[in-house]
Amino acid sequence: MRGILITLFLSFLLSYALRYFFWARHQRLAQKRRGVPPVSDRFVECPACGTYNPMKSACESGGKYFCNKECACKSSSTAQT
Repeated sequence: MRGILITLFLSFLLSYALRYFFWARHQRLAQKRRGVPPVSDRFVECPACGTYNPMKSACESGGKYFCNKECACKSSSTAQT
């Protein structure tokens, strides 16, 4: 009888420890995921005028993000001269 009680107690302790370990791991991973904003929410600086714009609405040209096509054209024309 004593052996059964010890086995039950150790089983309960082991299951509690495993649940806590996986729950804590899940919480850490969820916090990491929440900490990084999606690409569409990130802001990028326009190299031509210095304003910050959402990446989803920025114009990409030559690996750089511009606030609009005019700034992209200005930047490419100043790079050529």
